[in-house]
Amino acid sequence: MKMCIFAYHFRNMMENPFVRYQCLLASLRQNYELREARAIALYVLKEVFGWSQTDVYIGKVKPFSSADAQKFAQILKRLEDGEPVQYVVGHTYFLGHKIEVKSGVLIPRPETEDLVQWVAESYDSSQPLHIVDCGTGSGAIAIALKLLFPQASVEAWDISADALAIARKNALRLGADVTFCLKDMAQLPEEAHRFDLCVSNPPYVLPQEKAEMAQHVLDYEPHEALFVPSERPLLHYEGLAASHLSLYVECNTALTDEVSALLKHEGYRSVKVACDRFGRKRMVAARW
Repeated sequence: MKMCIFAYHFRNMMENPFVRYQCLLASLRQNYELREARAIALYVLKEVFGWSQTDVYIGKVKPFSSADAQKFAQILKRLEDGEPVQYVVGHTYFLGHKIEVKSGVLIPRPETEDLVQWVAESYDSSQPLHIVDCGTGSGAIAIALKLLFPQASVEAWDISADALAIARKNALRLGADVTFCLKDMAQLPEEAHRFDLCVSNPPYVLPQEKAEMAQHVLDYEPHEALFVPSERPLLHYEGLAASHLSLYVECNTALTDEVSALLKHEGYRSVKVACDRFGRKRMVAARW
């Protein structure tokens, strides 16, 4: 009888969202500051198990199946290992759109939303633009642009077939008619005549900046989508500039002025620098 009572109380405790939250928090504190660990723990419980922040804090008992328990244990292990929560959950959000991500695909950053919004503020949404997104990754930029510019023709390029497979799934699920191509952005000048506008978030992190980066980024996110050679940090911007298309690009905050100077030297006009939501110079736009 005592064992039955113990089993009942143990099951009831495990179905308490606050207990699960505390377990997650303890695991996350190995790799994150308290504030970020709290946000991630609440995010996991909401996105995976459908438990709201209110459910968590009032300790509302919710059914928790054996499959849920197994999934929770796997999540704990992956978070303890330092894997980014977006990969663990399987998705992130970009301008309100649910974007699937997994290992091998760069996780879209909030700052990149600012780049897309800058484009949206600069053009009429009814314009039949021909847009190319170079280095699309998960497809977040291209999909958001197509949904913002329904009359536009949007093409998205990447050198990773795995990334393009995920991008296509995201576009299909979100109803965004985007054409995805296995192409290097270095090919853009050859095909520039087909487009009005290029939007790009190319690799721009310098190798010497690794020491300042979070370990979970270095261990799990694709380095080819992050890093650029230190001896040629403007490599991708040189290729984009040679297209003579109007450009909206995201930049390393340490190199924004250099990107701006490069575009001016190439003959671009109306070269503008903009800050992201955190007040850091991160974006450059230029008209040809």
